Amino acid sequence: TQRPAGPPPSKRSFSTSPDARRELADGQLVIIVARWALVAAGLLLAIWSPGDINDLRLQIAVLLLAAVSNFFLHAHVLRHQESLPGIVYLSSAGDLAIISILVASQGGFASNLFVFYFPAIAALALTFPREVTTFIAGCGVGMYVLICLRTMPEPTVSDHFQDLVVRVVMLAAVAFCGALYQQIETSRRRAAGELPE
Repeated sequence: TQRPAGPPPSKRSFSTSPDARRELADGQLVIIVARWALVAAGLLLAIWSPGDINDLRLQIAVLLLAAVSNFFLHAHVLRHQESLPGIVYLSSAGDLAIISILVASQGGFASNLFVFYFPAIAALALTFPREVTTFIAGCGVGMYVLICLRTMPEPTVSDHFQDLVVRVVMLAAVAFCGALYQQIETSRRRAAGELPE
């Protein structure tokens, strides 16, 4: 007997497909660990080189907000409860928003805190389907570009735009490599019978 043909994998809804939910649950731990690293490193940098007191208050406030939300998600995983895709997506988008706030509070284009985008984008690229990764990472990179365009030093020269383009290309490359690795790993797991066809 032949099994009834289901929709092709690329057409399945990520929120309803059982194998996609399992992959999301497996990958959620990657996002949680990356967020704890972001909170710890952000607090360390804020204490190590504090700037204006108002900027320091803002940085600590957003980092504590990220820590509280991550504690909730971490407890959710430790209780072995089912992962809710919407909440996981929103929390990852929130990570990129927090990084953007930190970058903007420390000078925008001149801030080196943009490096925090790399682990955040890598974590979501390894966890989410390609369409979701493209959307969330694209929004995060778009926020960063807008911040940089508003805070470029005067007079703005071509070297400034070249630096911005290089940073954006690196962020896009991290998202692409993460999504490609996830696709390869999913195919391997399906071939090994760990995931349904």
